[in-house]
Amino acid sequence: MLNWVVWHINTEINIYSPFVMSLECNTKSLTYKYSEEMVIEAKRWYARMMQEADMNKPSLMVFKNIHDIIVREVEDFQICPDCFALRHRFKELGNDWFNYTCSKPHILVYAKLGSHPFWPAKVMKYDGQKEVLCRFFGSHDCAFVPINRCVLLSEEYPDKEPSTKNYFTAKSELCSHIRKIKCRFPLKFRYAPRDTPLNPNNLFMFDEPLFCQDNKDLSGDDNDCDNKEYNTSFEDEECDERTKNEENEIVTTLKNAEEIKNFTTKLRKVPQILIQRNRHLDQIASHLKRRKEQLRIETQSE
Repeated sequence: MLNWVVWHINTEINIYSPFVMSLECNTKSLTYKYSEEMVIEAKRWYARMMQEADMNKPSLMVFKNIHDIIVREVEDFQICPDCFALRHRFKELGNDWFNYTCSKPHILVYAKLGSHPFWPAKVMKYDGQKEVLCRFFGSHDCAFVPINRCVLLSEEYPDKEPSTKNYFTAKSELCSHIRKIKCRFPLKFRYAPRDTPLNPNNLFMFDEPLFCQDNKDLSGDDNDCDNKEYNTSFEDEECDERTKNEENEIVTTLKNAEEIKNFTTKLRKVPQILIQRNRHLDQIASHLKRRKEQLRIETQSE
């Protein structure tokens, strides 16, 4: 999984560096027991470069960009390995990767960011305070949105529905995603009532009772993904055999062998000692920045 982090560095920066070569060797040899170890190594290198007397600003910016890419991609992996894996199957899935479901589907909401209209999104994580990280349909961008500005996905749009091209693209993706949920979890999904507030303790769809059919509704043909009970304003084309085969292929790929699954689970964990080490390196980097700025001011005053 972490080899994709190096791929992003090479794609976005495309510069030879012994540090990048070291990262590539470590990911191929599975040196990192925890994904956070990769972030810590990046912080160490960045702090070391800041202490180099002959390090010029452009070179330092390159190391900062490498550090930022590693932090961004590792955090994305830690949030959801399934999404991370799907996003990097671009040769097969292209931009449709967001339509596919994870092994535990993310809860769906209408999220209102700033002055923008309510927009369909997947909730990725809760910051533990008053905001949730949402990834929006259409653009696939991420942003923290206040919990009180998120409502569970319902058949009816919570406000006056936009008529822009971007919104229809997002809605089309949402339709495809819901169809795949119905195919993968037959007779289980239902829409929440309109204007239902988000419960940040339930970040996966079927942890939220309002998204689950009652037990009495779970009877019937498991292959009937277009049961009349599910006819909604979001209704899309019939769930055919090809779609099911594609979904089964994705499920098989995501699960893979048991040892890979266990390794991925372990890789996501962030032991407390690594968190403390990470914070310590951040403090060192901040101190070095302040010290450099002080030296620059002192030099100018002389």
